[in-house]
Amino acid sequence: MRGGLMHQDEWIDDYVRGRMRGRKCAVMEVHLQRCARCRDQVVQARRRLRRTSTRPDEVLSSLVDAGVDTAPNDLVTRPRRLMSNSVPVLGSLFTLIAFVSVLLAAWHAGGKTNNVLAESAEDFTVAGVELSDAEVSELRQAGWTCADLTPMGLATTKVMGYRNGDVVTVSTTYETQGRTAVVAESRWSETGEHNAAAPTPTVTAADGASEAAAPDMKRAMTTASSTTLQGRDGGSYAVSSTLGDDVTDRLVSRVERLSADRVEDAKASSTVSGWERLQRGWAQLVEPSS
Repeated sequence: MRGGLMHQDEWIDDYVRGRMRGRKCAVMEVHLQRCARCRDQVVQARRRLRRTSTRPDEVLSSLVDAGVDTAPNDLVTRPRRLMSNSVPVLGSLFTLIAFVSVLLAAWHAGGKTNNVLAESAEDFTVAGVELSDAEVSELRQAGWTCADLTPMGLATTKVMGYRNGDVVTVSTTYETQGRTAVVAESRWSETGEHNAAAPTPTVTAADGASEAAAPDMKRAMTTASSTTLQGRDGGSYAVSSTLGDDVTDRLVSRVERLSADRVEDAKASSTVSGWERLQRGWAQLVEPSS
């Protein structure tokens, strides 16, 4: 080299590593333009540096030598730390939210009363279907009163189920000593779509559902005593008989009492503990048809 350099290897190393500054760096670059030997040494030195610069300690050392600040940057590391710490917290939070959501759904489902009363009348028709004793028993379990008048000496001769629009009716015919009584119990087919009040029965149409639903009453009630009433259980009743006013009044009183008893039975059966309500609700979520 000229200008006092004389091919000094330490100058080449400083130049390759970027540690050479100012006038010295300018002199080195002028020399490299003239000296092929030094240019070859620079190329070889850069190759060696690339091979060895993959070692973290040497990279860090070279950065420190070059005056680069290698301290961790909080703007970079802090968000990463927050993210890594928040992952398990978020996972636990989502698990808790899912658990609470299931509990609330089960509690809500356990507190709902299935519209079993409407479901029990699915087979009713406008023309009427005759119901067996077993079917009448099922209707009572579903919430129908289906008044039992045998304690008053009346025998059940026929039970019919009618449907007309949103109204479903159970019409029960009783007989004693050649005389007839008919009790028609009417309810909404879909309780959720109507007010709490029961459908208003029409005595002339026996069960409040339709003219077709009243053949038994219309045939037997030419000189009958007739009464309508709204039961406490949400049903409406039409009571007609050829047994005279006194007996008919007693029939009405019994129907009213049976309706009230049905309400008390429903309250007693609906009184369950929180755990039982959750169990019942979970069963409804798992098997909605149950």
